[in-house]
Amino acid sequence: MLKEYKQREQEFFNRAKDLDEITAQRDAQKATYDGLRKQRLDEFMAGFNLISLKLKEMYQVRHRYMLKFVRTTDDVYPSLVDDYTWR
Repeated sequence: MLKEYKQREQEFFNRAKDLDEITAQRDAQKATYDGLRKQRLDEFMAGFNLISLKLKEMYQVRHRYMLKFVRTTDDVYPSLVDDYTWR
């Protein structure tokens, strides 16, 4: 009976070690994903601000044109809404 217990205990420790390794791999992948997601948003916002600034310059004579960034629950597909009004 003691031999069977030691065998089961060793099996438990091996599985716990495997779980720790897999959890570390998962955490590393999540950190990579979060970093890329932040980089994508930063690059998008830089381009968005540049386009918005150029539109304001182009349309300042006759009317006001403004791009609005609408944050959705899905960060992968942010929405752009244009606000086009005559002065």
